[in-house]
Amino acid sequence: MKLRHEDIEINKEKPFTNGKLGREKYAKILTTLVDNKNDGFVLAINSEWGTGKTVFVKMWKQHLENEGLKTLYFNAWENDFEEDILVALLSEFKELLKSAEPKINQSFKSIINKATPLVGKVALGFAKTQIKKVIGEDATGELIDTVTSVTAEQLEEQINDYSKRKDSIVDFKDSLCEFVKTSSPEKPLVFIIDELDRCRPNYAVAVLEKVKHLFSVPGIVFVLSIDKEQLGNAVRGVYGSDKIDADEYLRRFIDIEYSLPACNAEIFCFYLHEYFNIDEASLDKVSLSLIAKTLFQDKHITLRGLEKILVHVQLVFNAQKVHISATTIIFIIYLRQYHEVLYRQIKYTELSTEELLAALENIIMPYPRLNKNWAIVYSVADILYLSHNSRTVEEIFMNGKDDDKLLQITTSKLNNNNELSARLEDNYSKYKDDTDQYLRMNYLTDSIELFTPFITDER
Repeated sequence: MKLRHEDIEINKEKPFTNGKLGREKYAKILTTLVDNKNDGFVLAINSEWGTGKTVFVKMWKQHLENEGLKTLYFNAWENDFEEDILVALLSEFKELLKSAEPKINQSFKSIINKATPLVGKVALGFAKTQIKKVIGEDATGELIDTVTSVTAEQLEEQINDYSKRKDSIVDFKDSLCEFVKTSSPEKPLVFIIDELDRCRPNYAVAVLEKVKHLFSVPGIVFVLSIDKEQLGNAVRGVYGSDKIDADEYLRRFIDIEYSLPACNAEIFCFYLHEYFNIDEASLDKVSLSLIAKTLFQDKHITLRGLEKILVHVQLVFNAQKVHISATTIIFIIYLRQYHEVLYRQIKYTELSTEELLAALENIIMPYPRLNKNWAIVYSVADILYLSHNSRTVEEIFMNGKDDDKLLQITTSKLNNNNELSARLEDNYSKYKDDTDQYLRMNYLTDSIELFTPFITDER
């Protein structure tokens, strides 16, 4: 049984062949945008964590190369151990030396020579920001004053060094521009920076600063694959204030922002059903379709979130002797991941039947498609039934009484109220364990939390 999705193989001739999200059309739009734009700019591809950005930009990278554009790819998260970002970014340009043309090699050596005075230089203002966060405002001023106390001769030397660094930046950018022209004379070089929003905050901000101040030259199109909201949080973290307008700050670096459209949850779920080889008897595609088109789509569950839910469903089925409805399992797993407080209340039977029904209705009612979905209504009925059994175990098993009056629920905000009542009645004869006892909620929550041993025999 697979527990995670392996990296997708990217076909060199048809990069999007193995992609199941229908995103090739967006790659073509973006290709038109960057092609022949030799003046250079910064493009941000914005989408939440876990929505397939990395796979998309890697496929698009291959598509760009097939269209005759040269590309570079830098995974910022995998490289945030490297303190000197200039060195890390420059190292990616070595990929362009594989042509072994002497002119290109010589041009790259010129970049290295011009970059040497810039390596390891840290701006005092940025250092003050970091020190202030650790030792406080007053102590920072005193410390900085002490460190920066200089004689007239030393001040003159620092001014000269500053002038030289400014000249070095100009020289570096000129040599970089020449290198890009030599390496890719007809089309722009596309430099993709991925996973920037997952880096250490100070590293992420430093990458943006380096791109803006050192690498923004004609001929290079930088593509930032980001979750803009998370990157904004990183900006606020670096500057130590929630009052920082992160959006305005990021506009200093980003010329064009492209929001990657969300994928179709149903299509992706069908793909995962096939990829993980999920037993049709355990989770049929009709039920999965109903959940995908309502719960997953309306609640904006990310692709990574969908994958984790379906993997979890498989684990639950391997720990159950009596099969609870797959849609009910999915709904409970969803509650556990996205409504943790309610899940705990369900687990520990802290709510009455009426309170539990009201809480579930509050989650469902704002979404008309969920409200009309019989699979969701059945899941609500199952949760009410299992929770009811946990609360009233003595009355049901010992006295044959049901003081909670579960079957007397005749009104609900759910559109399919008749189906809710019918499902509740059906559950009394359907859900029994191997000792012919009525199932309780802990039967389901124990298997969801992997407290129940797996069953390995064939069913």
